[in-house]
Amino acid sequence: MEKEQNNREINEHGSVPATVYKYRDFGNEYHRNMILKSEFYFASPAELNDPYEMRCFPQISDETIKKNIDDLWKNPELAKDAKRHNITPDKLKNKIHIFKDGFIEGARKSPDKLFRIFSSSKHNDQIAQWAYYGNCHRGFCIEINTVSLIKCLNDYALKNSMFLLHSLVKHDTELPIINFDNDSYHDELMPLLFRKSPVWRPEEEYRFVLAFNHESKSEKGFPVYLPKLNEVITKVYFGCRYDNTCKFVKKVIRACDKHGIPIEYVHMHDKECKLLL
Repeated sequence: MEKEQNNREINEHGSVPATVYKYRDFGNEYHRNMILKSEFYFASPAELNDPYEMRCFPQISDETIKKNIDDLWKNPELAKDAKRHNITPDKLKNKIHIFKDGFIEGARKSPDKLFRIFSSSKHNDQIAQWAYYGNCHRGFCIEINTVSLIKCLNDYALKNSMFLLHSLVKHDTELPIINFDNDSYHDELMPLLFRKSPVWRPEEEYRFVLAFNHESKSEKGFPVYLPKLNEVITKVYFGCRYDNTCKFVKKVIRACDKHGIPIEYVHMHDKECKLLL
């Protein structure tokens, strides 16, 4: 009955997968804290492993830069300070290339101050992901109820003046062009959130994004506390090379017992290159 209810809720969300997975390393504190402290870490784009993550190709005309300079002078405090230093709009416009280069660099980095990301996979049996994210199969993989996670994250976003976006990641070799001459350029930023290079396609990433209402002063990520952990994490898988003598493994086992989260153990197939879960 509970599974049927989850499926109905999933259908209401469209193409949202019923469950997603997060590969983890016992040796990483942030990874363990998903279970030990009920904290899901949302990373800044600057912290992600792909340097092209959320990067765009900004375009802006000299005319728009000149207009922005004129708009600055409408601020009485800025105008007064500029006059004191013998700075005029015409002097700035003569060095428009400096402003343009600075604007483009700032536009490329703006996602680092606007968005925080939690990535997941649609699959828990990917050998390459166990190797890369799961410490060469010595780590663990967390099974997540997507509807429950979305509900918790929406609650968190409302309380913290943020909003939640989530989608399957698409892939493209070209960086999106963002035209800052258009008043609707904010709408053009959205595709940035859910695109990556095709080299990442096998991961089939499903992504959750928390967006600030204004630019954050920090470019670092932060943990999000989830109060009902056993409704969000439905199972934990231990890799086929996990070490049962490791102190961190024992801590995770105790935390799973405390929250009533079942543990399953991954095994290698004897005759094929695939994992048994």
